[in-house]
Amino acid sequence: MAVRDIKLRKAVRPKNMPPSPTASPCVFAGDTLYCSAKDGFIPGAHGGVYATTTPHQLRQTVRNQLDNLEEAEMNFGQVVSTNVYLDDLSDQKSFDDVYAQYFGPMPPARTTVQQISPTERKPDKDDHFPGLEQVSLIAVRKPASH
Repeated sequence: MAVRDIKLRKAVRPKNMPPSPTASPCVFAGDTLYCSAKDGFIPGAHGGVYATTTPHQLRQTVRNQLDNLEEAEMNFGQVVSTNVYLDDLSDQKSFDDVYAQYFGPMPPARTTVQQISPTERKPDKDDHFPGLEQVSLIAVRKPASH
């Protein structure tokens, strides 16, 4: 995030997310919050991706992004843009059905891409499923009223 005054840059990390040596989940640049892509990973000691379908994973992804927004004292109504990464673009309709439940009739600007060839949708040895979607977002804090 490019800002002239580095003091205007502030990292945001939900309490349920351990610190990362390589990235902050979200960063404020002035009044704009940039949140990196999240997937349907359930945080915690036995965390992992357990949902088997794109719509079910998206519900956890939205919960993860809501944790970020709430830590920044924001909500989905302040999201102005999202980037969606689908494992398979044929899942877009079922993804959109769930996505609309959170962003309503006036959704933010959005880019959707399929970044790689679809993966095999089978659990690993720990019963974790591959991530089938990710969502990053940009939100703008409403200015304080005078």
